[in-house]
Amino acid sequence: MSLVNIHVVEEALRLATALGIDEHKMREVAAASTGDSWALRNIDQMRALSQLHGEGLAHMGRFGRKDLSLAAKLAARLVEIRQNPERYRDRLQFDLVLAAAGQSGEP
Repeated sequence: MSLVNIHVVEEALRLATALGIDEHKMREVAAASTGDSWALRNIDQMRALSQLHGEGLAHMGRFGRKDLSLAAKLAARLVEIRQNPERYRDRLQFDLVLAAAGQSGEP
């Protein structure tokens, strides 16, 4: 989720700059209001980190989308399991045993 929040901060700062608002001033205002967040306070570090990923923030955005996709798939699976607990009971118990042993049931 932090990558999503970072992209929201980047987009807000991009829009502010496009409207002629100095980024530093925008960051000060946001930090002093409900716009404050970990992503805002750490945007410089995240920008530097993104440069280590080849294509910068655009490349990191793919990780964010991947994470959201995985979260959505997990949520859908959990809904299916909750709606059909008998169908998944044996598999869930097997996964718990594997997890306790530090292994995964996925190939």
